[in-house]
Amino acid sequence: MSAPAGLIPPPVICEDRRNWTGWIVLTILISLQILLALSDSLTQKPPKLRTHDDEQETLQSEMRVASRFASEPSKNETTGKTALDDKWKELDSTLAVLAKQPKADTMATKLSLAMLTELHRPIQAGLFDPLLKSRSPVDKLFVEIYGSSKLSPAKANQMVALLPDYPFVYKAAKVHALQKAGDQGALNRLVPVQTVSGTGLVGFLSMVGIYVSISVWTGFWRRYRAGTLLPRGMPMSSITPLDADRLAIRAAQIFALFLIAQTIAAVLPRDAFNLFGRVIAVIVLMVAGVVGLQRFEIEGKRITLKMLGLSTCSLKDDILLGIQGFFAEFPIAMVLAGIGAVLFSFLPKATHPATEALSRDHSLGTLLPIVLLGSVLAPFWEELVFRGLLFPALNRLMGGLIPSILVSSFLFASMHPQGISIWLALAGVGAASCMLSYQSRSLVPSMVMHCLHNSAVFALTLLVQ
Repeated sequence: MSAPAGLIPPPVICEDRRNWTGWIVLTILISLQILLALSDSLTQKPPKLRTHDDEQETLQSEMRVASRFASEPSKNETTGKTALDDKWKELDSTLAVLAKQPKADTMATKLSLAMLTELHRPIQAGLFDPLLKSRSPVDKLFVEIYGSSKLSPAKANQMVALLPDYPFVYKAAKVHALQKAGDQGALNRLVPVQTVSGTGLVGFLSMVGIYVSISVWTGFWRRYRAGTLLPRGMPMSSITPLDADRLAIRAAQIFALFLIAQTIAAVLPRDAFNLFGRVIAVIVLMVAGVVGLQRFEIEGKRITLKMLGLSTCSLKDDILLGIQGFFAEFPIAMVLAGIGAVLFSFLPKATHPATEALSRDHSLGTLLPIVLLGSVLAPFWEELVFRGLLFPALNRLMGGLIPSILVSSFLFASMHPQGISIWLALAGVGAASCMLSYQSRSLVPSMVMHCLHNSAVFALTLLVQ
């Protein structure tokens, strides 16, 4: 009985020569990225640059509880007071931690000022010393706000206009400035209550996601037991060592193309190109560059996108598999993110410039460019490089599916700027993408999964703010 079509790989053609250029360039680029990530994670930031993420969250949580209690003082009064008491205890313990920070840590000083004000406690004059020595105009504003018992409305509004919204302590300072000017509604306006609809929606979607995830895994298991979950193999699975070198060269070219596109977008005139315009420029340059590279041979051979698994064949099935893959991997990725946060709790908290931007600005002008970059461009070029090119190349050189999955997934994780604590979760996403590519002989499922994963992260960022 003959095997189903597509399961028998073509014979490997021997080619004696090698070209290590792509591997060398990729090693340099990836090593630099890893060193940057390690530097950000392991090197202590100068005190003036530390944001004290955990302390910011404590302050934000307390002010949200206060905002809820202030907006509904007659509803669940006992519960509200208890919640406030609990939050004040958290502020107390946090203040003790901040008091141990170096004198030059101006962020710790600003957080202490805001927390003492929330606790209605007097501020010792010596606490202002680090801010008085600072040259930052924002630090001078903190001295004016917290050093005054009362402000005029005009002065308070002027200060509010000069203060940023991020990190949260600046928003707290805005609230305190307006309150000192007699605006008792400032807390509810500037620190909106984390409504039941927002948190409830996150909880509901989480439950639905877990249910769907269990259903998807159950379906995969049944198909495996029935012998119908047959992998078709990765694109370009039967290749020569020189083919692997060709793939590495193309991967290096696309990676360099991304860096060039970013550089070009960064130097575009800001008065003519806003954030959205620069993002569109990056996308156009990347897509045009990747498509154009197909025309150029590498060591006498063309490598097309179709060869790498980008085609419309079985498009419906590939999209469905990508959706199933998302529901299968996302809960696991979240668990791995939690494990990584615990294991590397001594390192700075994992952050990404995109999610940081979303956390402080929910406007369409910020949301749309970030979604285009994270949910459209990133799945396109990252899947192409790490699953379409490096995965089969490493599989040929390492002679095994598991080692190639592990190495390509680690490289994928290390390229991201969030930090070491999130590498475990990102490697899990990379491994899931490899398995989807191996199962379908296509990049479409992994691109769909990657797109949905990033979109879900952005949605959660918006919902929990």
